[in-house]
Amino acid sequence: MRRLEIAVSSLVIMLLVSCASTPPTPSTSLSPLSPVVTPGVALNAVSVRVTPFPDKSGLVGKVVVSSGATKSPLGKTVVRLAKVYWNAEKTDGAVVLDGAASPGAITNEEGGFFFNNIEPADYAVVVGEVESSSVTVTKPDGDAYVFTTSLGQILDVGELELPHAP
Repeated sequence: MRRLEIAVSSLVIMLLVSCASTPPTPSTSLSPLSPVVTPGVALNAVSVRVTPFPDKSGLVGKVVVSSGATKSPLGKTVVRLAKVYWNAEKTDGAVVLDGAASPGAITNEEGGFFFNNIEPADYAVVVGEVESSSVTVTKPDGDAYVFTTSLGQILDVGELELPHAP
């Protein structure tokens, strides 16, 4: 019986000691807007300060719908990151949006969005509901824009223009 008490006590002490050390958390605070690609500073179109974990990255931007000379922010809209998988030469790739695992966010009223603590990788941005209507952000030639996030950094992709709302 005494051995059982010692074993249980040891287990409780080990659990308490292991719970005492917590991993660092990214900072989040309100601040003015500033378009930068440095962790720990304010982000363009998003009024929060974020810092990715050292082994992760971040991506921030703004979605607008362009109609002639007028640009309107696309607020309250789903934005997803589709991972780009390349061939060995990195000359041809496939954009893959995993409905269950691809990072997702919702734009604020000004069209701003951000992703924090994502895997550093190449991504395409998909705007709208995948199940119903979505638009991949593309270049004028029709190819998807590919954004490369880097370890410990936040990439500001700037203003992403869509020809129409999804």
